[in-house]
Order: sequence, then structure tokens, then C-alpha cells
Amino acid sequence: MLAALPAAAEPAPTPPAAAEPDPTPPAAAEPDPTPPAAAEPDPTPSASTAPAPAADPLASLKAEAKKQNKRIEIESYRTETSTTYANPDGKTLRVELSTEPVRVKKADGKGFTPIDTTLVEADGVIKPKAAKGNLVLSAGRDKTLLKSQAADATTKITTPSALPAPKLKGNTATYRSAYGKGRDLMVTATRTGFQQQITIAERPTGPVSFRVPVDLPKGMSFAKNAAGRPTIVGKDGKTLTEVRPTLMRDAKAADTDAPLDAGKIGKAAVTLAEDGKTLIFTPDAAFLADAATTYPVTMTAAASDWYEGHTGDWQHGGMDAYINDYDLTDSWDTFADPEIVVGKSYASSIAKRWRGYLKFPDIPAEFAGSKVENADLNLWNHQSNTCGESVGSGITARRITSSWDDMLLYWNSQPSVTSTGADGPSPRSVDTLSAG
Repeated sequence: MLAALPAAAEPAPTPPAAAEPDPTPPAAAEPDPTPPAAAEPDPTPSASTAPAPAADPLASLKAEAKKQNKRIEIESYRTETSTTYANPDGKTLRVELSTEPVRVKKADGKGFTPIDTTLVEADGVIKPKAAKGNLVLSAGRDKTLLKSQAADATTKITTPSALPAPKLKGNTATYRSAYGKGRDLMVTATRTGFQQQITIAERPTGPVSFRVPVDLPKGMSFAKNAAGRPTIVGKDGKTLTEVRPTLMRDAKAADTDAPLDAGKIGKAAVTLAEDGKTLIFTPDAAFLADAATTYPVTMTAAASDWYEGHTGDWQHGGMDAYINDYDLTDSWDTFADPEIVVGKSYASSIAKRWRGYLKFPDIPAEFAGSKVENADLNLWNHQSNTCGESVGSGITARRITSSWDDMLLYWNSQPSVTSTGADGPSPRSVDTLSAG
């Protein structure tokens, strides 16, 4: 990664890896020069009857790429998260992988269309133009906020009262005053589902809480753990996800154009109502009352990431998250963000260290056993002024060597990494971007 301190980098949709199939053909069996002692036929095949090496099905495309001196996409290898090219050297292939889908299959199942999460209204409902799964939002005048379907798993979220017609902007639908005057409900369409947020326009004069009824996919339900926190459990009663306190950002912290450490962040407690289906979000009263908190405040509510990894449709296999050593020590607060943050920051006499984690899907099955000659990690810099000219002075990328989950990263229990293959020989483990 090439990023500065601090660096907020958005995962690039196409980190490349060049893979070359093993060009060595199977060895042809030589005839046994020793004549058989008996009259039985020699079981060893002669050179003339040995099977010929299998023809390279991509030979014509490789030849064409060499002829045109440019890479050519192999469309038959295209998937939701990968793109494969024949390189102009006529020998190797280039595979680009993304942590999230970059395209989805067309409705008729023939070919793909690029992801476009822009929300549009049609036939009385609101949908993203093209996204993984099937997300349907309310166009207003009812209590069903959304239905989200992935494979055969459907989730429904409702509201305590009828919704107004939303205001659409890009991939976000805003339902003005859905929870009372100045308390808007927002739903953002993501590449694979949705994220729900509630905004509070003015400093409240008393306690505030928000009820969010959620019907989970079939086979999942809410329960409580020993600490009394809501959990999502499967048919067997085993915990799939613990619903932990959610993040709140004041106006400055929520401003994507503001400096990294601008504004204040807080937490909203989450409890399960007696009906076993409604989540109750209660923002920290001290945070809301703090004179340093700038309004409006944005509170994270429900997200499809909470359960979609357990629906049987989680095929793309990529994930990313970031944490720091001060106030975002838990990736539960960051796994759904569209960027990752790595490096160091210093503001208001507070120093912070940030680390980002990335996991890309497995290389396509067609290349099993192939030799990877080169792999590059491509990210975009944002709010960075320098990257450092050597490892230890800037950002170091290291390979992760133990299992991890983008919703279960903690600063005090990070997965192991190796310096083998890192961006240099320095043993210092600072400002780390890890991939695995």
C-alpha cells in the first residue's frame, strides 16, 4: 500500500495477480529397452502411442494478445469478483480480484452487469440499479422500510409508524422525521445489502431511544447472551453474531471531507425487546449532552453484514476493516465503512495508530496449481501527505497467517502476520496494512 500518515485508503476494486499455468507437459513414457522375458506384450507404451500434451484452451487468446501487444480479457473466466486477461507476452495471465463484487449476473442469467447502487423508484418501490441480492425499499406510506433477499434468505425491517416518501441521493434514501421531528431514518444500499442509520438534528432535552423491528432470515433468530446483549443465533442455537453497541458520529466526524480525527464519536447501547424481534438503540446520554458534540448526530443501526455471511450466498469471500489503539479498537465500528485507515494521526494532543486488514477471494479454480509470478496490491490514497520512503517510516503490507473476521477484530487481539514478503526487511510492526 502506498499511503501516508495518516492514510485513509479505499480498497481498489481490482488488485492484480499474474498467474502462469505450468508450461511443462507431462513426460512421455519411453519404451523399455530390455525385451520381455516372457511372450507377454510390453506394458510400457511406445513413444508413438504416448498421449500428447493437452492443448492449451487459451492459446488463441494468448496469441492474439501478443499480436495486438495488449492484454485481452478472457470473458469466459469472468466472475462477480474477478477479471482475467491474457497478457501481451503471449504466455502469462493477469487475474484481478476485488474484496467485494464489481459486477452481478443479469436477470436472465446471461452475462454480467456492473454494480450500480444508485437508488431509483420504479413500480411503486425503490431499488438499486444493480447490486448483489435483491434490496427493495419503501416508497412511502407504509411501515415496511425494506426487504433484503440473498439467495433464499429474506430479511424485513419495519418502522413503528408509516413512512414518508423518501428523498433519494445516490445510494441513500432518507425518510425525513421518520422517528419524530428532526430524527431522520436513512438506508444506504451497498454492493451486497444495506446499512441503516438514524440522524438526530438537534440536542435532545431528555432520554432518546429508537425501536427497530427486524425479521431475520429463516433459520435465524435473536437471543440474549450471558451479558444480556442481543445475539443472532442459527437453528442449532449457536451464536452467529453478537449485536454490540453501535457507533455514533457527530457532524464533524461524519463529514467525509473533514480531517480524520475531526469531531466526536460515541456509542449507542443495543438491547432486545420482549417480543424477541425488536432492537432498541439507546444513544449515550452524556455524548448527546456534551457541548463539544456538533449536531446532527448520526447513529448506526441495523446492517445486512450482521447476518449475510451465514445465508449460504456469501460467495465472494472478501472482507476488510480497520482499527486503532484509542477509540476504534473494535472493528464492529468500521467493517461497513467504504474505506480503510492505516498509519498514525495526532490531533487535540491525542496520538493514534491505525491498522487495516484486507482479505481477497481465492484465485479462480481454473488456476489451481499455477505459479503466481507477481502480485500487486492497489489502493487509492486519501488525506495523505507522505507514504514514507522505507519500511518502518511509512506503511508496511504484511501477509496475515491466522484466521480473522472483519466483525471480530480487536486491537488487543490482532491476528498474526509474517514479515516474509513484506514491503522491506524492517522488523518494525508499525502502521500496518495486512492482507490474507
